[in-house]
Amino acid sequence: MFYEGREQGVPVEWMKRVKQSLKSVSANFNCQRMVMEYSTQLYEPAHLVYERVCRDRFASSREHVRWHRGVTEKWPNVKFVDFGIGGDSVSAGSSVPMRAGVDLAGLTPGDVRGGGGGGTGRRPWRIGGYAGTNAGTRRRPDAQQETVFMFGRDFAPFTTGRLGYALRVSPNHCDDPLNRPCNALLKWAGEP
Repeated sequence: MFYEGREQGVPVEWMKRVKQSLKSVSANFNCQRMVMEYSTQLYEPAHLVYERVCRDRFASSREHVRWHRGVTEKWPNVKFVDFGIGGDSVSAGSSVPMRAGVDLAGLTPGDVRGGGGGGTGRRPWRIGGYAGTNAGTRRRPDAQQETVFMFGRDFAPFTTGRLGYALRVSPNHCDDPLNRPCNALLKWAGEP
């Protein structure tokens, strides 16, 4: 259509399609929508964070820096000491217990968040500070022995065949997407 009728000037069928597209699509791709998205998804949340940070002469920022220094100091000693699944066989749709023992090296369960995935990795589950696909659900450790905390969660794979899983733990300070570090500290189960 774009090339037809070029010898006579304007390709008529192509211009009909252009005009129809402008009528039906333009409402979704305009500056008002763009400005509204910037405002609601970036500027307003950033302003609320700014107001929160400024309270009490930046007390929350000073607390965050103190916390971060403590985590950074202890992080090299954080490690998984035990992890695995219960039972000999796994069937699609049936729950299996997954457990992990994590030496937090003096940190508390609230200082870390855990995560991982099994099977295809489409349905994340959590150990450590949070559990389930809802990050707002707090999970307390199942047990504690000195600095080692045991966490667990039942996991139900939704596919058959060969399945795998991976567990990780990271500092629990990345809730704010505006200041989430790109190089967050991580420990993976099975790493030395």
